[in-house]
Amino acid sequence: MKSAVAAVQLACAHAAAMHVLNSLRQEVGFERQLPALASAATQLIKATAVQTEQLRRLKGGQSQYVRVEHVHINDGGQAVIGNVQASGARRSRE
Repeated sequence: MKSAVAAVQLACAHAAAMHVLNSLRQEVGFERQLPALASAATQLIKATAVQTEQLRRLKGGQSQYVRVEHVHINDGGQAVIGNVQASGARRSRE
């Protein structure tokens, strides 16, 4: 039931955002209202994005895992791109 309510809210927010964006396309009479309409459209689109994420969570979607790594290679350095796995035991040089 919660996901149905969230889906209806999402659809309403999307429809409202599209209506406001359509109002921005009008050429006459909206010059003064342009900043307010643009702000309203932005807020509605953000709300739609938040509601989409909430609906995904309600449906039991897995959370995303984002891993960001920064690698610095200095002059003369070498880098390997990809997965590196150790192979067996090391033999000592004699």
